[in-house]
Parts: sequence; C-alpha cells; structure tokens
Amino acid sequence: MLLRMIELGMPIDAVLYADTGMEFPEMYDHLQKVDDMLFRERGFHMTTLRHPKGFEYMMFEEPKTKASCVENRKRLGIPLIGNGWPGVKVRWCTGQLKTHLLEKEVNRLKQEKQAKS
Repeated sequence: MLLRMIELGMPIDAVLYADTGMEFPEMYDHLQKVDDMLFRERGFHMTTLRHPKGFEYMMFEEPKTKASCVENRKRLGIPLIGNGWPGVKVRWCTGQLKTHLLEKEVNRLKQEKQAKS
C-alpha cells in the first residue's frame, strides 16, 4: 500500500512500523529497501516502534498480577509468568507489541502536529 501511495503521489506524513523483533531476516531486508525508497522519494524514514521488554520477555517472563488472571491460571495449573505462544485465540502479541505502540505514537504525533481526529 505504501509503495502504491508513493506511485500515486499521495501525501504521506509518517510511516510507522511496529517491530516485534521476530520477523524473518528477509522481511527486515525488505523493510530496509522500502525505507530507502521512502527517504529517496519523500525525504524521511519510517519510524520503527519496539516494546521496551520485547517479544521473548512477554512470552516467557512477564509476571501475571491481575487477580482474575492469577486465579484462572492457578485453577488451570498454568505458571504465573509469560503469555505463551500467540495464536488465533491468544492475540497478546498483536495488542501489546503492535496496536498499543502504534496508537500511542499516533496520539503523540496528533498532539505534536495539533491534528484533529
């Protein structure tokens, strides 16, 4: 979509990418090529967002503290740390490592640019 927007000469104020740190090397190579083109065509780089703790911490080490979560995990005999593998029914990765970071940055940019919603 970004490449098509550039081809059509559409306005682009920013390009945000939420990096989980778990992409294949080829994806990072592709992102670098896209970023190089964006800079060449528009004069700015993509902004890469990363969770400060990262995927592996969230999957294996994040302590569970919410009472209902702790109670449920104890009842099921599940450890009180980590989120486990993300999947179709367990979407913690999308929310915490992507959506939350993107929304936070969009809100920051709106405030900085005094943009309306």
